[in-house]
Amino acid sequence: MKEYKTRYEEILKYYQTWLMDFSKLAVRQGMCHQNIYFSHHLMIGCLKFPKKEPINAVVPQCLHKIIFGPLLEKPSPPVDDLNVSLSTQEHLLVHHPMLEGLLLSECVRLKQRSLAKKLISLFQQFSGTEIRLKLVWLCWYDLMLGNDLTDWIESLKFKSEPEIIVWINNRQDENEALTSAMDEYVTFACRTVVAP
Repeated sequence: MKEYKTRYEEILKYYQTWLMDFSKLAVRQGMCHQNIYFSHHLMIGCLKFPKKEPINAVVPQCLHKIIFGPLLEKPSPPVDDLNVSLSTQEHLLVHHPMLEGLLLSECVRLKQRSLAKKLISLFQQFSGTEIRLKLVWLCWYDLMLGNDLTDWIESLKFKSEPEIIVWINNRQDENEALTSAMDEYVTFACRTVVAP
């Protein structure tokens, strides 16, 4: 008897395959370090958008572990998943490397196009820098915790590079494990920050 796969499992499998294929190519081409794989394992978690109920989404497993602690067992996705959109944004995945593309695609899939557009603009503003990678991690972090998104939506786009660096440093002071993971990711992905 064939086992039924949920739609969440299908979207997770799609993203995980895409991310690992991209990572393998980047490592093979010498664009990033092979330890990048540790940050590229995904799982089903929750994102919390303003004034909305938490929604299941694909999230980085290592970030989930930093926020919520180690998983004792694999979380099972909700059974009622018939309304789950499987519409990924291939153009975002292709034009925004690794976790950045995944974050943007999930925002659009979950009907948060306005946020995705603001993030794209912000990422383009800091293209080719480690700032871009750190912003991706901090945005995932805020969405998973349900933190206020006012900075992301309204104020970050008006900050200069020195002001953004101060903002990132202040945010990193909130969580030492997050800071360590972000700095490690920047080191391993150092050559993938070049604009596509």
